[in-house]
Amino acid sequence: MPKRTLIIIVAAAIGIAYLVDRQDATEADVTIKTPLFGTPCDFEVIDERVPVHSGPGPDQPVIGELTSGMLLGAHQVEQDGYRQLGRDRWARIDALRHIDGELCR
Repeated sequence: MPKRTLIIIVAAAIGIAYLVDRQDATEADVTIKTPLFGTPCDFEVIDERVPVHSGPGPDQPVIGELTSGMLLGAHQVEQDGYRQLGRDRWARIDALRHIDGELCR
C-alpha cells in the first residue's frame, strides 16, 4: 500500500474518532460516574432546565441539557460561576445542590 494512502486512512480514522467523541451530552453522559480526573463530588440539579456548556460561561456553546432532579458527578473546579462536570462539560453553580464530596462545598 502506498505511503500516501496509508496516511489518508489514518487521518480519516482519527477524524472519525474525534467526531464520535464530540457528540452531544445526554442524560447518560451526566449521570453519576467517575470523572476523568480530580476528586468526584455529587450534585443534584435544582433548576428545571440547565444548559450544559462546552466551557465555563454563558457564551460557550450549549452541548446538552440537565433537568431537575438529575444526580451527577462533578469536579471541584469552579470558574466564572460554573462547575466543571467533565471534559468540556460545564453547568451553572447556582443550578446545582451539593450532595456529597468534601472538597466541593
